Amino acid sequence: MTAADIRALGYRVYEAINTRNIAALEELFDPQVIRHAAGETGIESVKNAVTNAFTTFPDKRFVVEDLLVEGDKAALRVTVHGVPTAPGQPQPIIMEIFRIENGRVAEVWGAGTSLPFLGGEQIRISVDFGDKVCNKVMRKRTAASKPA
Repeated sequence: MTAADIRALGYRVYEAINTRNIAALEELFDPQVIRHAAGETGIESVKNAVTNAFTTFPDKRFVVEDLLVEGDKAALRVTVHGVPTAPGQPQPIIMEIFRIENGRVAEVWGAGTSLPFLGGEQIRISVDFGDKVCNKVMRKRTAASKPA
């Protein structure tokens, strides 16, 4: 695939996610896709993640802000819209890397910020070290979330 083909594939993935087009996801992802940060393998994990992404905020949408291609990989910076944010705070973001094989997403690495949680901002960070995935949830306390 050319860099332009990989770039187009990255945008199509998020178009399918935003429209909840499960059939398109089955075409865009390898049946044995590896989702490193989630520790999951297979297209069913992708379909479940997309379905669950809209449970709390059904008007949520993902906007690809940047998409860079190098070899068989695409790096994406995605903002999440349609979710509550504190005044003056940026939209939540997702940073992902897709590895493309045979015209489909074969591997996904990702990290991102989470939605506001219990009066503070919760941030989930997942780092893939190859043989181990480290997940850490940090919660930034605000004046409203601190105990009295």
